[in-house]
Amino acid sequence: MKKLLKSITFSLVLLLTFSSFQLESLAITDVENPNDLIESDSATDVENSSDLVEFAASARSCDGTFYADDSESFVVIQTNKTSVNRTIQFTFKFSTIAYEQYSPKAEVYASALWVNDVHANSPYAKHTDLPNYFYHGSMKAYQVVGQNRYFKKGDVIKSHWRGGNATDSKIHTSVNFECTVG
Repeated sequence: MKKLLKSITFSLVLLLTFSSFQLESLAITDVENPNDLIESDSATDVENSSDLVEFAASARSCDGTFYADDSESFVVIQTNKTSVNRTIQFTFKFSTIAYEQYSPKAEVYASALWVNDVHANSPYAKHTDLPNYFYHGSMKAYQVVGQNRYFKKGDVIKSHWRGGNATDSKIHTSVNFECTVG
C-alpha cells in the first residue's frame, strides 16, 4: 500500500511539474443551488507542485478557520476522527472590532448546508445573544428529508453562515465555506 501511495504521489508531482495551469480562488455567490456556489473571483498562479499540494490541503480540510470576506466574523471547524462516523464541532464568532456594530444583540444561524451536494437541514437555528457570545455546537448526524445521515471521511461540506444585528437587518456578515471531512 505504501509503494502504491508513493507511486501515485510521485506521478502526481511529476504530472503537475510539467503542466502549466492556474487555480481559481473560490467565492460563494448563490446558496440556493450548491452547484452554483463556486465561481471564479480571481486567478492565482501555481509556480510549483508543492504550492498546489499546500493550497489543496488548506482549502479542503474541515479543520480550521473560515473567515468572512468583510473580516467581521469567522467560523472555526474541528473534526473528531476517532470513529468511522465523524463529529463536526463548530463555532461562529464576531471579530472583536465588529462587536459595537452588532450590539446590543446579534443573531447567528447557518442558513444552508450541503453534504456531497445534497441539501440538508440547517445545523444551527437562529440564535440571538450578545456579539461576544460563544455561538457553538456539534453535529454527528445531519438530516435529509427526515432521515439521519452520518458524516464520513471524504464527505464534502458546503455551508453558509450568517450573523447580523438583531435590530438592524442591514448590518450583517456572512461566512461561506467548502471543506472535505478528514
